[in-house]
Amino acid sequence: MKNVKRNQGQWKRLTAILIVAVMLFTTPHIVGFASMSSEEAVTTSAAKTGMAEQGEEQNTGDKSVQTEEAGAQKISDQPTESSPSSDMPKKEETQPESDNAEEKAAEKTTEKQTEETSTKEDAETGKERNIEAASEQMTEEKSSSEEETLPEEESAEEADTSEESNIKEKKIFRYENDDVKVEVKESEAGVIADSAKLQIVPIEQDNKDTQKQYAEVKKQLLERAQNEIYDIAGFLAYDISFVDENGNKIEPDGKVQVSMEYKKITMPEALKDRKDSKDTDVTVMHLEEDTSGKVKEVVDLSESKQLKDITTTAKKVVKKVDFETESFSTFTIIWKKNGQIKTTVNLVDDRGKAIELSETNAVLSNLEIDAKYFYISNITATTYSQYYKLTDSEQQSYQFMKAVVTDSGTSYDGTNGTDIISLEVENRTTYYRTQSGQNREKLQNKMLYFVYTEMLSTVETVDSASKGIKIKMIDLEGEANKYLKNGNNSINLGGNYGNGTIKNNLLERRLGTDGYPIAKNGAKSLSGLFSGATETNHLFIKSIYANTGYYEYSSFENYAYLDTSSSGSTGSNAKEFKVYKQIGTPKNEDLYYYKRGNFMPYNSIIDGRFSTNKNLYDEDGKALTDTAPRKGEKLYLVNGTPNYYFGMEVSANFVQQKNGQVTQNGKKEPMVYEFNGDDDMWVFIDGKECIFNCNKRFK
Repeated sequence: MKNVKRNQGQWKRLTAILIVAVMLFTTPHIVGFASMSSEEAVTTSAAKTGMAEQGEEQNTGDKSVQTEEAGAQKISDQPTESSPSSDMPKKEETQPESDNAEEKAAEKTTEKQTEETSTKEDAETGKERNIEAASEQMTEEKSSSEEETLPEEESAEEADTSEESNIKEKKIFRYENDDVKVEVKESEAGVIADSAKLQIVPIEQDNKDTQKQYAEVKKQLLERAQNEIYDIAGFLAYDISFVDENGNKIEPDGKVQVSMEYKKITMPEALKDRKDSKDTDVTVMHLEEDTSGKVKEVVDLSESKQLKDITTTAKKVVKKVDFETESFSTFTIIWKKNGQIKTTVNLVDDRGKAIELSETNAVLSNLEIDAKYFYISNITATTYSQYYKLTDSEQQSYQFMKAVVTDSGTSYDGTNGTDIISLEVENRTTYYRTQSGQNREKLQNKMLYFVYTEMLSTVETVDSASKGIKIKMIDLEGEANKYLKNGNNSINLGGNYGNGTIKNNLLERRLGTDGYPIAKNGAKSLSGLFSGATETNHLFIKSIYANTGYYEYSSFENYAYLDTSSSGSTGSNAKEFKVYKQIGTPKNEDLYYYKRGNFMPYNSIIDGRFSTNKNLYDEDGKALTDTAPRKGEKLYLVNGTPNYYFGMEVSANFVQQKNGQVTQNGKKEPMVYEFNGDDDMWVFIDGKECIFNCNKRFK
């Protein structure tokens, strides 16, 4: 069997050499050829040596195509294609090469044999002998090689297995012209047919043979750009395909890796000066075709994850591109410029009130959409951050909540409108979608709103301690309807609590000798509850004091939190309140006193933590009117377990003016003492109770 295989190999080699010799003499456009079987391999250098012996010259150009098996050595004397004189686009076709040891030995032997015979025969006889000598020598080398690599008793089946391993090597195809080198490589052996030849045609606008194809490529790219909201600054296009022995296009049976490496600066005509190229994005697009050859889809390989790498300079000159594909047709390298669609958006708070922006931020009313899809959920601190947080003309900060559309002419009031999840642009028309999977609708004849909530912001307060007003706070323990406790001091005031009703006659009408009220239930002084109380400051609103001269704070208008970590900005040890512009509540329960601002000084509030309740009632428990400026405002929900057990002591010395009047705003007015609190507030003047336990406003 071994001798039979050797004889078969000899005749196959002889036949292959004769074919190659004819092709090299008659078909100068085929610049490289190699069969798929290792037994049939013939190197072009061997044939070239025979031709050189007869003095026959082959013209070579600077454009060449090379192919070889994976891991093959580069052949330095590979013939190149002569440059055609016509304007026809150049179709380069290649087949992979083999690099078996016997081929290299055959090449050397052929060269040696040619030298020996060239001096004895004329030109024609020399050519024939070269071919015969090459065939005989390769047969000898093949036999020698088989004897070295196969065991003596090798079976035919084992030999066939060895041949199959050579056939299954991954094939590599190479193409090169003045501008670029292209390498196409199988991801797995056998993906590309053995008979396949690589064919590449640059599609150029100024080449009459590709002008029509260039125009069609440009049309397809512009249509996609129209839908995706970007402009095309320029592109390079290549028709890349594989053809069989009959010139028919064939596709691989799996993934193929393509690498394009540019030898010099190659840019589209519009970007050759590279003045604007640095502001572009570069990607690769594939004009995928159907079975009839018509473009069915333009695929951005960066979006499909097929673009593995793209290397550019700072001015976006492409140096190298690597991508993966399972089909071949037209591939384009595109330089994109972002286009924009402007849509009017109304910026409002959660009650529908317009947010007055500063002049520098006024441009935000024109939403610029620069992608096909604008997802509302992408408005975050890192993406579209200019819309995530806003600052109005009065330096109040807002945080984005949601996007809403209403019918044209219908303003958003905080309760109406339809929430949306995305905006989409196609053919320069803007659409909106309310839920995933639902049909989109045109934004035309609709009003778009971005709804915001005020971010927590503090207000300026008065240094009341420097004015002689003392505020002390004590954090107590307690149990509803039973007792208040401070350490070992415990007092039960009596009465029921928690339902908002007024409880009278809990304290004696006069202060005790220690300066504190006395509980009627047990005649016990409250001084023990205030033992160790903390001095505090900065509770009263500065703007009110500046306008009226009053020291005023109301939890119905401002939330206050006692910052026990503060050290006192006035040089004292007093702890300071953080007084917010916003209001808060301890619970979500459906009770009127949880639907207004509450005083919870030992519970903090944070951005974004809201109660399900809204601000609907005033300090007297009456429903807010529709004209009330803060009706429906969000209430912050306090952090942690609500702390209802605490004490506050406020004391101040003052002088009663003659006739009880003071000068205010240039005229004399009655001096007003105004107090407001729930059913645990008492006011004593000169040691006498002047306001009973109450939850109303008194003057």
